[in-house]
Parts: sequence; structure tokens; C-alpha cells
Amino acid sequence: MTYVNMEGDGIVILPTHRLLAGMKQWNREAFLGKAAKYFAATRHPFTDTGQTQGAMDLMRAGMKAAGPIRFGALFQGDSAFYCLAARKNIAWEQLLPDLSPAERSLDVTILHRIALGLCLDMDEESVRREQHLSYVRHFEEGVEPVLRGAAQACFFLNPVAIQQVREIAFAGRLLPQKSTDFYPKLLSGLVLYALAH
Repeated sequence: MTYVNMEGDGIVILPTHRLLAGMKQWNREAFLGKAAKYFAATRHPFTDTGQTQGAMDLMRAGMKAAGPIRFGALFQGDSAFYCLAARKNIAWEQLLPDLSPAERSLDVTILHRIALGLCLDMDEESVRREQHLSYVRHFEEGVEPVLRGAAQACFFLNPVAIQQVREIAFAGRLLPQKSTDFYPKLLSGLVLYALAH
């Protein structure tokens, strides 16, 4: 076991994005239609992986400005990047009564329970088994499979905040899978592997 100071300088959590593939009933328009009940969507032109860093920064800024709960999405066959922001008039505590306020504040929770669960009819077990989901760390890793048709969509998340992890963990609750990619990583192998002289 290793203990790390959560307030230590340089400790960050990196985002983990969700790639969607292999859904037989996938339909972009149907998804956006259902999602409109829960999210306000804004479109940003996006056509290829060779776009400038400035364009990616603009999209990330759009996600950040969209509201307290938001995520991005890129769909196969669509030349736009979407920012989906949770609507303020939704009674989230009634929609997700089994979750604490801290859990309901997580972008990844709203993505899993609302966008994937209610809008795509994916149950929690299929999410756990990664039936139609795979996970990527970098923005470009999510963009490329969608543009070449290997994935139906990619949902881009902002990282979970250290404060959110603390509040949820100290309350004895669990975060959704693939929520916390802490950086930097611990060095490994110094104890288990023989050192060459």
C-alpha cells in the first residue's frame, strides 16, 4: 500500500474518454433527440485530425464554459464536435435519488447514467462489461477512430477534481469506473525485480 498526499504539488487527474462502437441500433439523430430533454447542445465545426491545436483548445474551452456538468461528443458521419451541458431545470436529485449530491456533480456519472443509460438504453452491467465501450486517454485517440468509421461516437470528459474524489471517497461511496487516472504514476519494479550491478 502506498499513501500519497492529495494536496501535494503536481498531483492531477487526467480525463478518460469513452469510445462507442458496435451498437446495432445506433442512430445519431435519435440519440440527440433523446438527449435534448436533459442537455443543451452546441455545435463546433470539426472535420479532421489535422486541425490546429488552437481548434482543440477552442472546443475544450467550449466544454468548460458550457456549465457545471458537461461533456463533448463526436459522432461518425458528422462534421461537428458537440458540447452537451446539463439543463438547469432538471431535478437531478429526483432523477438520480440513489446518488449523493457529490456523485451527481460528476460529469462521468451524468454521462453513464443519463446519456448512456436513458438515451442509449445501456444498463450498468453492459457498461461494467465494456460491451460497447472502450477507453482512451488522449483527445486524438478518441477523434481518429470516429473519423475513419471504426467507432460510432466518442464522448469526451473533463477530469474529475481531487476535491470531488475526496468528498465521495470519504463518504464511503464509489466513483464510476475509469474515473481517476492519477498522474504522475508511481515508479514500479524496484522491489520486485532484481537490480543489475
